[in-house]
Amino acid sequence: MAVPLLLDLDDPACLDPLAAGAKAARLAAARAGGLPALPGVVVPVAAARDALAGGLAALTTQGRHAAQLRVMSAGVTPALAAELRHRGAQLGDRLVVRSSSPLEASGAWSGAFTSYLGVRPDELATAVAGCWAAALGRDALERATRLGRDPADLALAVLIQPEVEPLVSGTAAVTEKGDGVRVIGVEGAPAPLLTGWSAGLAVEVRAGAVTNGRDAARQLGAATVLAVARLAEAVAATFGDDTIEWAAVEGRPLLLQSAACECRPPPTSQPQFGSRVEAARAHLTTAAGSPRVADRAELHTHAAAMEHGERFQGQPAAPGIAAGPARVAGQPLQPPPLQEQRPERAVLVARYPLPHLAPLLWGAAAMVTFGGSPAAHLFHVARSLGVPAVAACGALEGQLAPAQEVLLAVDGGAGVVALTRPAK
Repeated sequence: MAVPLLLDLDDPACLDPLAAGAKAARLAAARAGGLPALPGVVVPVAAARDALAGGLAALTTQGRHAAQLRVMSAGVTPALAAELRHRGAQLGDRLVVRSSSPLEASGAWSGAFTSYLGVRPDELATAVAGCWAAALGRDALERATRLGRDPADLALAVLIQPEVEPLVSGTAAVTEKGDGVRVIGVEGAPAPLLTGWSAGLAVEVRAGAVTNGRDAARQLGAATVLAVARLAEAVAATFGDDTIEWAAVEGRPLLLQSAACECRPPPTSQPQFGSRVEAARAHLTTAAGSPRVADRAELHTHAAAMEHGERFQGQPAAPGIAAGPARVAGQPLQPPPLQEQRPERAVLVARYPLPHLAPLLWGAAAMVTFGGSPAAHLFHVARSLGVPAVAACGALEGQLAPAQEVLLAVDGGAGVVALTRPAK
C-alpha cells in the first residue's frame, strides 16, 4: 500500500513511532486521549528515505557537508511540496517544523535534530528538507557512532504544527515517587531553556499546592503553574511519561512534547501507545549505548572528596555519583576513542548545557555546568546514559584555573559537587 504524502496528527498511523517518529507519536496519543496538544500534520519517515540515500552516498566519499547539501538539493518531491503548501495554509500563517525521529524513543537523542520556527506555508518544503539534512549533521552522526547506529537509521519524520506565542513556557517533571511535580518555566518560548542558555524559574508542586518557589510561581502565574502540574500528572497517568514540555497560551497549558526518564524503571503496565514506544526503544537501542559504571576505586575517591573537599551546591540534573579530574569544555577536548582500555574518566565541565556537547558524555564520569537548567535537553541525554550531572553550579566557576588539575566528586541526585586540589 502506498504511503500517504502527509499524515494528519489525528490519523491512527501516527501512533506508530517507527512511522511518525517518537515525538509525533506521543502527541498523536495525547490528542487521542483528550489532552491539550496542538493539531498538525506529519511527513512520515518513509518520505525521507530517498533524499537521505543520496546524502549517505555523498557522506562516504565527500563528507557530511556535501551529504547535507545533497539532501537539501534533492529536497521534497513536487507532489509533497504542493501538499505541504495546501495543508500548511490550513494550519496557519506561521508554523513550527520539528524533526520527529524514531530514535527519540531514547533520551540519548534528545536535542540531536533540528526545528524551525516562524515558517510560512510556502517555505515548508525547504524547512522539511532542512530537517532531513540535519540528520546527517555532526551531532547526529557522532551520536550514531557512539550508539553503534548505521547512519541509514537516521531517517526521520517531520512534524508541522501552528506556531503559538506563549506568555510563559517550560518543562515539568513528575517526581520519582509520583508525589509532586517540579515545574521550570521562562517567559516566552521555551527554546532558551531547552537549549541550555536559561536557568528558568523553578517551582515545586505537591497535592495541588505550591510548596517551594513561591516567588517563581508568582512570576510565571500561580494558576498556570498549577495547571501545568495537573497536565504533567495526567500525562504520567495516561502514558507513563514523567517529563513534559509545555507552553501557556491565554492561561491554558498546551502539551508540546513528553518523554519517559530512562534513569528509572518503566511503569509496570502501559497502554497500547506505551508498548509501541517500548518496542521502538528496544529496536533502536544497542549495547554500544550502555553507560559505564563507576568502579570501586572511583567510589572510594568520591567518598573521600565529599568528606574532605570543598562543597558547592547546584541543581540536581541527573542522578548518580562519580568522581574524576575536571575537564573544561572549550579547552582542547575531544570525544574518547571508540576502542579504549581503561581510560581515566573525567568530569565534563561547561558554562552552559548546550546540545553540541552531547557526544562528550560518552565515556564521561559526570557533568557539571555553571549555568543553565536541569530542563536542558543535554541533561536528558545524561540521564539516558546514566551520567550523573549537576546544573547551575555557578559558585564553582571561579575555582577552576585553566592549567590547574583538580578532582571533582559529583552527586547528581543531591546537586552537590566537591572539589579537591592536589597536595602542594
